[in-house]
Amino acid sequence: DDGGDEYAAYFNLLRATHASAKENVESHSENVESHSVAAAKASAAANASVALCDAAKGGGLSLAALMGPDGGAHSGGRVEATRAVGHSVVKTAHSSIPIVFPSDAVAALAAAVVKLPDPAPGFDSDAVWLSAVCGVLSLSVPGSARAQPHERWTAAETALPTLPPDDIAQVVRWCALGGGHPLGWTDAQGGGGGGFAQEASLPLKIRALAAGVEALERAEVSHAELTAFRRSLARLHVVTVVRDAMPSLVADSLRMLDDDAFIPAAVAERWVAAGEPLRHVAGLVAAGRKHTGHEGGDADHVDACAKALNAAKRALTTAFDGSAGSADARLNAVNALRAVVIRSLGDDARGADSPALKSLLGSEYPST
Repeated sequence: DDGGDEYAAYFNLLRATHASAKENVESHSENVESHSVAAAKASAAANASVALCDAAKGGGLSLAALMGPDGGAHSGGRVEATRAVGHSVVKTAHSSIPIVFPSDAVAALAAAVVKLPDPAPGFDSDAVWLSAVCGVLSLSVPGSARAQPHERWTAAETALPTLPPDDIAQVVRWCALGGGHPLGWTDAQGGGGGGFAQEASLPLKIRALAAGVEALERAEVSHAELTAFRRSLARLHVVTVVRDAMPSLVADSLRMLDDDAFIPAAVAERWVAAGEPLRHVAGLVAAGRKHTGHEGGDADHVDACAKALNAAKRALTTAFDGSAGSADARLNAVNALRAVVIRSLGDDARGADSPALKSLLGSEYPST
């Protein structure tokens, strides 16, 4: 870690050297102007070093990642600068148990960054807040136990309203939907592996999406991601209802719901083709009707069965049409038809229905 005092001393010495050189080259006006600019830049760098070190409050901020030896931007650019801020902030956040987002320290850092004479492109006050949020969500402190995802989100969520709408959208997509890292941090840079979404539970993803929707609804201008987030939030609610009501649901069937372009009718037909019990298909339809915000349209389990059955019969006819079908194709076609008729239409039992599924289906399903 590079302390502010050391950096300030270095740039003060650099400024004095340029000032001395300026006096000795009075006869070369071009050099005089060059030294004057360099001296001013060194002076600004010295002031920024002190301000950043004071703002970090012992967080171990690496000033070398924020500015080069001439006071200009570091060669690592915005990625390295924001990562340095993130590491500093997460140290401060972990000084409390449970971790707390250090809003005052981040505000001081954001103000100090303005003093940088030549910051990396895109590294401004907003970038400081974004890097602080991403740091708390994904980075760890060496020698300390890694906080649980819900603890990290609880801390970072308090700072969400301070971010610009575009940054809020990036954070939420990264945390809840597995989008790319908002600042481009890679795994080696502490980017949190595949993303916060891989660590987060389904309820936590829903919580993150709900917070994002609420924050974007408060924005002065409607954000382009708001509609998509509302759809995803409704879809995740459907996933929650289905998962909780159907403990015997095949994992592949549950993964069919993991798509932003969620269309219940299409998923219901695929479930029948995969041999999911008819009451599971009816439960999916009921869950889709309960949370309509997904905008994927309505579905009907009987219609899904009819379509899947017709598709299986057509495939069977094609497989046994003359000598065109191979033995494997015929076997696959027979098995596909069996899955629909015996397992799905036969309402294949995999144990007693859960109370949640019975409640979801209501009294209408058996007579249907």
